[in-house]
Amino acid sequence: MTLVASYKPSRFTFRTRNSRNELVLYNSFTGAVGVVSKEDEGLVESALSSKVLQAPLAGTLQDLVEGGILVPSEVDEFEKAANFHNEVFQATDRLWLTIMPTEECNFRCVYCYEDFKVKEMPRAVLDGIKQLVAQRAPNLSVLSIAWFGGEPTEAPEVITELSEFFLQICEQYGIQYYAGMTTNGYNLTPEYVDHLVTACQVSHFNITLDGLEAEHDKRRILKHGGQTFERIMSNLKQMKASTHEFYCQLRTNFDQESVEEIPKLMDYIADTFEGDERFPVYYRNIGKWGGPNDDQLQVCDGSAGLRSMYALHKTAKEKGLPLATIEQNLGPSNSVCYAALPYSLVVGADGTIYKCTVALDKDYNKVGHIDADGHLQLHEERFQLWVGSNETIDSGCQKCFFRPSCQGAACPLERIESNVQPCPPSKTHLKHVLDVITT
Repeated sequence: MTLVASYKPSRFTFRTRNSRNELVLYNSFTGAVGVVSKEDEGLVESALSSKVLQAPLAGTLQDLVEGGILVPSEVDEFEKAANFHNEVFQATDRLWLTIMPTEECNFRCVYCYEDFKVKEMPRAVLDGIKQLVAQRAPNLSVLSIAWFGGEPTEAPEVITELSEFFLQICEQYGIQYYAGMTTNGYNLTPEYVDHLVTACQVSHFNITLDGLEAEHDKRRILKHGGQTFERIMSNLKQMKASTHEFYCQLRTNFDQESVEEIPKLMDYIADTFEGDERFPVYYRNIGKWGGPNDDQLQVCDGSAGLRSMYALHKTAKEKGLPLATIEQNLGPSNSVCYAALPYSLVVGADGTIYKCTVALDKDYNKVGHIDADGHLQLHEERFQLWVGSNETIDSGCQKCFFRPSCQGAACPLERIESNVQPCPPSKTHLKHVLDVITT
């Protein structure tokens, strides 16, 4: 017997047409994305135009219910969103640490904004991180570690010592452990990759290739001068030859000069990695992020830069390359910036606690310090600047169809600097994103 119920279109549903003129539906509470068949378009359009829909739960309409496109009429979606927000922001069983084992780097990339002042992590800071995790461990279900820098692989002993401690603690308390690393890839010899993946359980890597050899080597240069592309690619090829399970995002930063050359890199990656799903690609327009060379950078900024970014992703998909992050960003809470979350901290090599990895030189981003005993001396006013302004105090965000995905917390840094609550690119250019996903 087919059940009959009363339904309404979800307020978190977005519909558009892709470049094939197909009807595309997306729901930000469930993350569901779907293409409607031509024969069902009339039925779906009618359902989405109805305030109340009495319908059998069968066929296409049942698919809409399962995807959250239609919801029961009695559901209060404002309350549902508020409860979800509390789940995300008030969780006490999570600890996300971005750790800078050194702020030194063996590269000097032309667009880098870091100052490389702190060469080594003092023993007191290393011990403090251990104590912090040990103290939180009895109440944790998830510990997530992101190795950052500088170049984290320039301090391998710190990574090894802390990883061994984290893994021991997680085994003792039954905590899920996740570890990733943003690295330039230069030090990732086969032996070191084997150590990171097996002994340190690093499962995610983020490595940048800014074009083929000539373009890349103009932008990502060794500290004392010299090329980097050939060695990075050698390391990546050996990673591909391994049987390890990992996820290695190949990121490309582009500017006005390099954007036209990126498709050549795509062809090279397609030939080299042969569709290996462990090596998805991601493209991002270079910004003026506060480095000494900002005045010389030929950036693709604003809306034009974002359109180029999504166009590159579409081209990459057409060439058969696996894509990173594009679809994931549409999921519930997936457009929330880590800096907006109370349980996410950046630990500098000298023990400074930050919220954001970009504005490292800004006083308002220096929210505290970690002691050797694991105690966090937090500057509460600065801390609240990052975590206290989101959809809970923004009526516009509360009414937005994209609310479950970004929670009014897409980029606290931009909000702090401009005093305007920004929308994430995944919302402002959602039609482009959905076109990439569905064509």
